[in-house]
Amino acid sequence: MAYGPFSSNKIQIGRETAAAGTPAAATVVWRGPAADIEDTSTIQTVDENVGLLVPTGRTYVPQLSAALSIPDTEATFEHLPHVMEAGIGTVSGVGIVGAYAYTYAPGVEAANTIETYTLQSGNFIAGDANRMEYGFVESFTLSGKVGEAWKVSSNWRGRQKTVAALTGSLSLTALEEILFGNTSVFIDAAAGTIGSTQKAGVLLEASVTVNTGIMPVFTADGALTFTAHKITPPSLDFTLTMELEDDGGGGVVAAERVFLRSQVHRLIRLSATGTGSKALAIDFAGKYTSV
Repeated sequence: MAYGPFSSNKIQIGRETAAAGTPAAATVVWRGPAADIEDTSTIQTVDENVGLLVPTGRTYVPQLSAALSIPDTEATFEHLPHVMEAGIGTVSGVGIVGAYAYTYAPGVEAANTIETYTLQSGNFIAGDANRMEYGFVESFTLSGKVGEAWKVSSNWRGRQKTVAALTGSLSLTALEEILFGNTSVFIDAAAGTIGSTQKAGVLLEASVTVNTGIMPVFTADGALTFTAHKITPPSLDFTLTMELEDDGGGGVVAAERVFLRSQVHRLIRLSATGTGSKALAIDFAGKYTSV
């Protein structure tokens, strides 16, 4: 009997190039802690009285669905775009070869087109393998602190969990971690230009959680799986942990407390650099609920 140790677990993903929900072969091994696709189908119990003191165990499944929560792992310049494509929108790079810029922004007046994925999970040694098609990201979190890399976790939704073999012979992609120590924080007035005013020497930790607003649409169309998705208003929650200091004018934290009380928007950029042309910029407008 062969047992599959936890170290043999893996997650693999592949972009769906045909219609959304058409299963695609995996092209990428997700490099990080693994989790299993969860069957989140609805199970209904029938309420009936048939002269017994015990339930008959009569149940049925009126709706199929699945989910995959990918745990915290080091965020990389190479893998993070998959989360963006499936959670915010699919974009094309702008620039020159070797220095493309990809800008992921929620739709304001019209919904974005997202990239759907087929996700695989399983244990390579034990032969346990499952698949979830029409995968999209419902929420994701980017978090980091001094002395570590940025981390990313993501929650995916898909049509159903089915038994399917893992795509084989996939090589591991070379990755570069996004180091939190290479991050700078900029905070500007709502009427200003984002990324203009750096707050140096204060950033200790940061966390950004995005609820993408993407939801499955279940209709009666001859199948128990969802037939499409819709994009509802997204939301973003952020936390910045900063060192309390005094720069001769009261310090960054004291200044931001003023904007907490006045409840005006602040323009915030978290900018991290890597090697060569690799970089990550997280831009958003937000209000404080506490400082």
